[in-house]
Amino acid sequence: MRKPPNQVPRCIVGELAALAGDAAFLETLQMRRATLSSVAPVGRSNWFD
Repeated sequence: MRKPPNQVPRCIVGELAALAGDAAFLETLQMRRATLSSVAPVGRSNWFD
């Protein structure tokens, strides 16, 4: 079965957007972890890993 031509770029764009979103999400978690590491206890900071 062939996919419609307009469906392929949409999947690629969706994957790129998901990768970019994951990268931004990981950066946000790292910044949040750096901010909370000095405030939150060690047991809770492990939750962000």
